[in-house]
Amino acid sequence: MRRTPDLTDLPPALNVKRAAALLCVSSDSLYDAIRAGQSPVPVLRVGRTIRIPTAAVLAALGVDGPATEEPTP
Repeated sequence: MRRTPDLTDLPPALNVKRAAALLCVSSDSLYDAIRAGQSPVPVLRVGRTIRIPTAAVLAALGVDGPATEEPTP
């Protein structure tokens, strides 16, 4: 049985494998889309490292992210 990820446990940016799992595609497919410039979500590159903002993945899925507290003035 597949475990549903707890959205509060997600870091601010995901690696391709974890983003692909949330998007229900293979990591190979997501890497191919990134390479072709057709990723469904924004991609952050630092050297050879690829990270994908969690908020963008959740927005692409139509899922609200975890609630964040508003700063108190």
